[in-house]
Amino acid sequence: MNFDMHISILKTLLFLSFPILMHAQLTPTPFVDRGPLFPVNSEDARDNDLTEVGNENTTPEGTIADLKGTIFNIDGEVVPNAEVLIWQTDDRGIYDHPEAARMMGLKNVKLDPNFQYWGKTISDKDGNYYFKTIVPKPYLIGNFQRPAHIHFQVLHDGYKYLTTELHFPNDQYLDGDPVTEDLDENEHKLLMARITEPSEGTEVKEIFFNIVLNKKEQRDK
Repeated sequence: MNFDMHISILKTLLFLSFPILMHAQLTPTPFVDRGPLFPVNSEDARDNDLTEVGNENTTPEGTIADLKGTIFNIDGEVVPNAEVLIWQTDDRGIYDHPEAARMMGLKNVKLDPNFQYWGKTISDKDGNYYFKTIVPKPYLIGNFQRPAHIHFQVLHDGYKYLTTELHFPNDQYLDGDPVTEDLDENEHKLLMARITEPSEGTEVKEIFFNIVLNKKEQRDK
């Protein structure tokens, strides 16, 4: 019996014994519309450190956080070289956007000069991405209360365009969120980040959020 026949028999046995494992796929991260406050100057976001603006030795208001995760596809393979853009509020729940004051019902917007508000990076060879940022705050937009969240846009030639957002456990405004109210329970779980509280001697939280991309179909190319 030659080597190829051995492999064929082994695959058949695995399929018969573990059919679920042979066909298991990851669920794509739910699509969430990028919303009206997408940064107008996003092309200027060339780095992944939102806590450093210029060369000044200053820090933004709020709790510093290391945001990290891995980009996968539905087959469980890591996705290197994906462009990851994030944008979010500052510690007062304000976006850096020319329409922020009007849409958020504010008389004026006083931005944190030490916060970048959005950033961009590329996933490494192992599909990992990293940002240094702060924990965002909930906010009102019109009459709608939104929970704290961080927006994501992920681009890669081989995968479908994705905008989504991560949520934080135990946020009091998650229930009834008008933007994600149509998602089911499992989809809500896929948007939930895992948080590690600061260890002794540091004030930095860790936020973990993995993303699963859906492959482009031939007609999408």
